Parts: sequence; structure tokens; C-alpha cells
Amino acid sequence: FPVTIPFGLQLNYKPSAKLTVNYSNFFGTDLPDSLESMRQYHNVYMQYEPSDKFGMQAGFDWGNENTREEGQGIWYSPVLIIRTKMSDKTAIALRGEYYEDRDKINIKTGGPNGFNTLGVSTNFDYAMSDKIMFRIEGKLYHSSDRIYTNDTSRDNYSITTNMTIRL
Repeated sequence: FPVTIPFGLQLNYKPSAKLTVNYSNFFGTDLPDSLESMRQYHNVYMQYEPSDKFGMQAGFDWGNENTREEGQGIWYSPVLIIRTKMSDKTAIALRGEYYEDRDKINIKTGGPNGFNTLGVSTNFDYAMSDKIMFRIEGKLYHSSDRIYTNDTSRDNYSITTNMTIRL
């Protein structure tokens, strides 16, 4: 592979106030030139918000990478997010996703099937003000291989919180 200059593109189409369609990509590498690597990454999503109280987003990520030493590997990830606003200050969302990286391009594991994981999460958002939002989120990830907790479990659970402050 010759030396490349990485580049990307984003196309965003909004046919109505309720619907947004997006396509983004990246071509190039984030590895040293000596590894002779070329990566392609594509992201497509559709966001539909029929009302102020309800919205959904469906997306798909796909990528591949060629390297002199390891050959070609691919990964992909579909996602679906459903969100509802319960009041002016509160909202909840449910997210389902799958990530397949059998060739261990992005996520290295000791499992024979690479990283193939189904994820489900839900979050609760509370707007403390126009500029401050608090979120609590619970996640479950399930893999076909035992890749979590020192390779003893197929499942990973987490509860996280964050606070977003807009300046």
C-alpha cells in the first residue's frame, strides 16, 4: 500500500423536520506507514422524531482494514435506539446493538470468535437546568465467548452516571 493521506466525508440529508439521514466515512489509516495498512469505515443512520416526546434512531457501521502482515479483516455493528421524553426535564431511552469483529481488528480478545457481542442498555436523563443534564445508564453485554472478567464470563454488566454541562 502506498503512503496515504486519511480523509473522510459526511453527508447529512434532512427531507423534513422529523427525519434525518446521515452517511459518514473514513479512508486511510491510523497506523504507522511501515505497517502498510488501509482502513475503510462507513456509518449510516436514520433519525426519526415524529413528535417532541418520541424519537428513534437506526444505524449501521461497517469497516474493513487491510494490512501487509494480517491481511484483510472486517467488522460491523447495527444499532437501534428508542427515546421518549416523559416531561420537560426527564427522558428515557432503550438501546440495542450488536458488534461483530471476528478478525479482532478493533477489539482484541482471547476468544476464538473475536469480539461478537450483543448489547442492551437503558438510560434515564434528568435536565437539572438548560445547561446541565444528569444521566444514569445500565448496560448488559453478552458475548459468545468468555471474554469478560479475566475470560471467565460471557456477560458484562455496568451502571454508569455522567453529568453534561454545556458552556
